[in-house]
Amino acid sequence: MLTPAIAQDYSDFSRARDSELARSSARVRATAPRTIVGKASTSRPAPGRAVAARVLPARATPVRATGKFAPLPEGPLLLVVSLDKQRLSVYNKGQLVETTAVSTGTSADPTPSGVFAVIEKHEKHFSNIFGGAPMPFMQRLTMSGVALHSGHVTGRPASHGCVRLPHDYARHLFQGTKLGVRVIISADDPTPVEIGEMRLLDQTRVAAATRVAAATVSGNSSGSETDVTSSTLTSAASDRSIDPRTGKPKGPLSLLRDEVLKAAPVSLVVSRAESRVYVRHMFEPQLDATISIANPHQPVGTHVYTLTDMQPDGSEQRWSAVTVKLVPRRIAAIRVLSGRHSRAARAASDRHPAGPKDEGMPSTAAEAVQRFSLPPEIVARVAPLLRPGMSIVVTDLPLSKRVQTGWTDIIVTP
Repeated sequence: MLTPAIAQDYSDFSRARDSELARSSARVRATAPRTIVGKASTSRPAPGRAVAARVLPARATPVRATGKFAPLPEGPLLLVVSLDKQRLSVYNKGQLVETTAVSTGTSADPTPSGVFAVIEKHEKHFSNIFGGAPMPFMQRLTMSGVALHSGHVTGRPASHGCVRLPHDYARHLFQGTKLGVRVIISADDPTPVEIGEMRLLDQTRVAAATRVAAATVSGNSSGSETDVTSSTLTSAASDRSIDPRTGKPKGPLSLLRDEVLKAAPVSLVVSRAESRVYVRHMFEPQLDATISIANPHQPVGTHVYTLTDMQPDGSEQRWSAVTVKLVPRRIAAIRVLSGRHSRAARAASDRHPAGPKDEGMPSTAAEAVQRFSLPPEIVARVAPLLRPGMSIVVTDLPLSKRVQTGWTDIIVTP
């Protein structure tokens, strides 16, 4: 049975939907910039120059209460949820497309900050945690119950941990996203910056890594070893008609899901806590390897790099980066309960979720990618899967224990 609190959240939202959409749209029009003057520069830094980061110009389309929206671009899309602003922003190739007001978790059930991906979509979904409460247009982020879905939006924290969207906008977003789309939940309201000359996976490095990897494989045949744990990265080459968890043939829906995930981009996580890089594709671990990070006692922060554009031969890569402000759930509860501008909340926000031996300030997004190089084995095996939408997450934290083989993509959360 529903408790009064849950009933207040979920029941009869169709009656309150129109008036709430009008109020939330008015707030967005008042706060969200419709147009930021400026044109994207097409110039590139000269070879050999230091990496530079700049804020990308944006053109936002605020949500409307009419329920009529322009179709979302093909992508690669990036969804950014701001806990402070109670706002969701949709970016395409680093450009702001549209924004909407949301309601995230209360102090009792704060929405976790971090890096996620949409791992499941249900147009008609009912909660198995909160007594069958309706969650229309549900887009799941974790197997523990965090999702984007339609609900009663107040522009303030009001949910049990999910991100509630206005009903018409939830339908619109549901229709425009695919499995694997990257979702960032940050304490602040970050915007993408363009990273100039990020050479982790450029043509020169890919060619050199391929030669080194070939020599390494040849050397290993004589008995040497490398610290690389891998499975086949070419997912199509393996028999995916059998569920590895049960050993039984997959059903038609699972096979259809695999076909969708084949088109999903590859994801990498570089963890300073573990000194390791992980590669995932189709929600499956592919390989991981030890990695060396310069100044290991200095925090790197948490940054998400997205490949927004490239030529078919892999040249002229363009990357955007978002720096994520992570907040442990205990501190997030303080921010919601006391107000994000309170003395307690400011003191909590200044703390960085890093280890006791850390020294100095976290690196910027431009600086973080200069502190490590990807192992040749990783570069050589990832290069064939380079496509817009690929992401590299650099973080101080270990890969989350919420990551589940076959069910989740990258999850980084304190």
